[in-house]
Amino acid sequence: MDYLAVNESHGTWEHVEGIAADFKLMADLVINHMSARSRWFENFRKRVDPGKDYFFEGNPRDDLSAVVRPRTSPLLNPVQTEDGERHVWCTFSEDQVDLNFANPQVLIEFAGIIRQYLERGVIVFRLDAVAFLWKEPGTSCIHLQQTHELIKILRLLIEHHSPSAVVITETNVPNRENLTYFGNANEAHVIYNFSLPPLLINTLVTGNCRHLKTWLMSMPPAQMGTTYLNFIASHDGIGMRPTDGLLSEEEKQRLINTMDSFGGKVSYRRTPDGRDQPMRSTLPCTMH
Repeated sequence: MDYLAVNESHGTWEHVEGIAADFKLMADLVINHMSARSRWFENFRKRVDPGKDYFFEGNPRDDLSAVVRPRTSPLLNPVQTEDGERHVWCTFSEDQVDLNFANPQVLIEFAGIIRQYLERGVIVFRLDAVAFLWKEPGTSCIHLQQTHELIKILRLLIEHHSPSAVVITETNVPNRENLTYFGNANEAHVIYNFSLPPLLINTLVTGNCRHLKTWLMSMPPAQMGTTYLNFIASHDGIGMRPTDGLLSEEEKQRLINTMDSFGGKVSYRRTPDGRDQPMRSTLPCTMH
């Protein structure tokens, strides 16, 4: 809702600085979208600045059939503004409205936000859902070249202020697509190994490590100055898209069915051809 405020129930910027004095502090930079309850979006509705042109608008008549979706919810949501009805782009949900980086002022705003984080002691930046940053009707609206150029710009600004700072891209996508966020060692310093959690779970439930081993052996060495971040689960659960090209459709469905039998929950995404496919699986805290 406000990038420059600390939730009062958690503390103050002074508390953040205190943490940064003793630890390497990572901030989650939610860069693709913002809360529909934010002041910026209230200003969007009122048609005043700052915020009037900060959110991406779509036209229901545009060809959006190729857009890659991580959800099954509507992509465009109608909102009433002082200028009448407008349709805002919501990659994830109607309460998370996508920002418009085609407006240079939005990039300038984020440069100021990043600078404040750096001055408060943040040294590692996690770029949330960054793969969806740039939109162009008629395209997939994911991994567009403009998105990669924006990551390069952000890294340049961050490193100019703090040469030891680190950029991590959060891109829960198939393995080959994920690797592109290294760029030519000029985008992310670190990318999450999103294929590891589902392949590890698959190994545990099948008793067969073939796919995990094949993936590990096929991963290219990280370039100098970059590395992979291994993890086994996240707040989003365990992504299934990173298994594309690594597990067969039958194997993926068997894994989903197993998680379901354990009491796990599955979220879905809508494909360009209108089908709903498993996006993530979330396991219960305990399994018997």
